[in-house]
Formats: sequence, structure tokens, C-alpha cells
Amino acid sequence: MKKKLVCVMTAFVMAAAVGCGGSKDAKSPAAETTKAETTAAEAKKEETTAAETTKEETTEAPTEAKEEGPAFQTGTWDELVFTNPWLGLTLTFPEDSYVCTEEEVQAVLGAGQEVLVNNGNYTEAQLKLSEATTVYDFMVVLPDGQSNIQLAYENIKLTAGGMDISAEDYLNIVWEQVSKIADMQYKKEGEEKVDLAGQSFAKLSASLMEGALYQDYYSICLGDHMVTMTVSYVPESKDVVNELIAGITAAQ
Repeated sequence: MKKKLVCVMTAFVMAAAVGCGGSKDAKSPAAETTKAETTAAEAKKEETTAAETTKEETTEAPTEAKEEGPAFQTGTWDELVFTNPWLGLTLTFPEDSYVCTEEEVQAVLGAGQEVLVNNGNYTEAQLKLSEATTVYDFMVVLPDGQSNIQLAYENIKLTAGGMDISAEDYLNIVWEQVSKIADMQYKKEGEEKVDLAGQSFAKLSASLMEGALYQDYYSICLGDHMVTMTVSYVPESKDVVNELIAGITAAQ
């Protein structure tokens, strides 16, 4: 079975679908499941084998062995405060935000056995983290009922065949995939390095459907995992999103 980066495009398209069509009631994100699944089906038609593409375009050079860091783990919740010591970040979500259940996330993503949803309830025995190609830690719908944030970890040691992929390379692959989805009308707005609680993340910003929706992708490679936080928001919630991102702190 060919190794590949696991459906990162699908996850981002789902974020767009939920955010664009979500109910004003922030506690009903699953209402858009049908639309999301339809978009996912269209997305998969355009999906490329990202790892294979990277192999064709990149001549691998010998790399030094990576220093072993803390063992990978997912995060936990204290009401609307999410903390992951392994990732080193704490996010505090606004009042009236809604943390989607595991069932809702699975329904939106149309995820298979290769994707596990933690939803902030970390149990190593349940998740079999070392065997999972992708783990979703959360999907949170913001108070406007349309914007949302999701956090995922992809085991690139498994999906990319051990290739050394930077966060910038990863987001370039994501862009190659999503930009082919004509119905979404993706437009790249910028790329930069940003600091989140003392850590350097690669950031890719895009607009969809002529500015009806925006997406910011934040990625960092930690050990064998590529961490990606996807923020999808309507223009009216830009200030709320900026405040949330600015409020990210280092995990204690």
C-alpha cells in the first residue's frame, strides 16, 4: 500500500464547508454534515499523493538523526481551555464556543480507520497513538456558529515514508491540493513565519469564495509529527480570531 500524507486537503475543505454553511446556533455544527461529505467527495477526486509528489521533486540528502524529544501525546480540556504539554501550548476559547464531539468530527471529516479523534480525552490505550497516521485533537466552533478551529497531528514518519519534510514544504503540498478545488475558489493571501508562545510556526493564509471565508494554517514539525492548526472564519469574526491566536500561551 502506497504511503502518503493522509487527506490533509479533506480536513481543510471540511473546515471551509462547516464554517461557510454553519448554523448561527453554535451548538449545532453537525447540521452541515451532508454538505461537508459532498465537498469531501469532490475534494478526493483532486487529491494527489503528496508524499510521492515530494519524492519526485526532491532529491533526498542524508540527514542527521533527530534528537528524541518528549513522547507524543494529545491534549486535555478544562471547560473551554485546551492544553497540550507535548505541543507546549494552551488555547483559551471565547465563551459560547462549542467543542464538537468525537462523533461530530468523524461525521464531518468522513474519517476512516487511519484517522483518530481524541477530542481532548487523552487515553493512550484507546488511541494507540504510535499506530495512528493522523490524530484530530479538536474541532471547535466559535460563537458566531460559522467560524471554527481544528487541530491535527500527522505522523509523517508513517505517511511520508520517513522523508524529512519541513512545515513550509507541508503547507506547500496542502496548497497544491486545495488550490485545485475550483468550486472553493481558493486564493493565497500570504506566507510567513509566526511566533506562537515562543515557538516558530509556518503560516499560510488563504481566502475562499471571493472573500466570503478565510483560512489560516499554522504548522510546525515536532519529532515524527506535523502539527497543523486550521482556522476558518468569516470576515466579521476576524477580530475574535486574532484575539484568540494572540492569547495562545505556553503550556505550564
